[in-house]
Amino acid sequence: MPGIAGGSGTRERWHAVEPVRVVLALCIVTLHLKWEFLPHAYLAVEFFFVLSGFLLASTPPATNQDLLRARIARTFWSVFPLYLVSVALSVAFKAPAFPPLADQLFAYAMLQSLGLNDAVINSPSWFLVCWFWASITIQATRTFASTVTFILIAATVTIVGYASLHGGTESTGLNYSFEARIGPLTVGIIRAFAGLCAGVCTHALLNWIRRLELNRAMATIIEVMVLALVVYLFSVRLPTPRNDFAFVLLACGALTLLIIQRGWLSHALYLAGKSGGLAWAETSVFLFLFHYPVLTVFERLLGERAEWEGINLAFIWCSVVVTAYLVGFLSSQIIRYLQTRSEWP
Repeated sequence: MPGIAGGSGTRERWHAVEPVRVVLALCIVTLHLKWEFLPHAYLAVEFFFVLSGFLLASTPPATNQDLLRARIARTFWSVFPLYLVSVALSVAFKAPAFPPLADQLFAYAMLQSLGLNDAVINSPSWFLVCWFWASITIQATRTFASTVTFILIAATVTIVGYASLHGGTESTGLNYSFEARIGPLTVGIIRAFAGLCAGVCTHALLNWIRRLELNRAMATIIEVMVLALVVYLFSVRLPTPRNDFAFVLLACGALTLLIIQRGWLSHALYLAGKSGGLAWAETSVFLFLFHYPVLTVFERLLGERAEWEGINLAFIWCSVVVTAYLVGFLSSQIIRYLQTRSEWP
């Protein structure tokens, strides 16, 4: 499983973003383990959305309906098997207090977080469900719309999406998924559409940005400043919803810096990403999908997370990361074996 991308066609690989995927997944693990350490690490999801939209836009569009259907099928099968395993493990680890049957069925059908269910099984998986449905919708739009029309639609969805999130939620911020709605849509699906479309707009501006003259030293200074701002926004404890939307712009800027690779920081990430290959993307998916089921087991063994402190917390964090990776890796190997033994896509 190559990780969450923007499409299934042939595209240039942007190696510098690969290690960033893992760092963001580790931020999500930290958030769920002890949210006080990184109170706003939920913004990592926004970066994933923006990145996915950028990757989608960098993939040549499907030229006909048959190719579009094939891409949607490949997108589905690239994420569904591991997603299904994570949901099944989450249900099993909650025994004997199983979630309601309706929620389980929506989860297995990859329909949770869309306003149909009362609770999400494997909490972080809301992101994957919303990403999938937003991604295939955007792929279809790109197939049937001209390039200019597609970019205009993406810009409109970005502006309207984030404006509605600011004005239509109680906190006026982004820290919602399935539990809040704006009209018939959950906040999660709006975040997915707005974030992916922001990534599309970032890609549209890339050629213009590449013309900017930045020497290595100046680019490095800008990269370090952006990194410092990201760390600040993730770790600040004050309730500052406006910072959520500032982070979206920051994510677009950070992604652009990673792509044009003018500074030493982005160049180092490029080298690390190139040497690690697909392992970076796979690791981020393993951590993202499986850390929450693993946390559930640790919580049942060790008590409430609020009671985990000090050296024990550091040990638990490392244990959760390693265990989640191993569970994901073993699951992916079993899935690949089954694929080679059957007609499974």
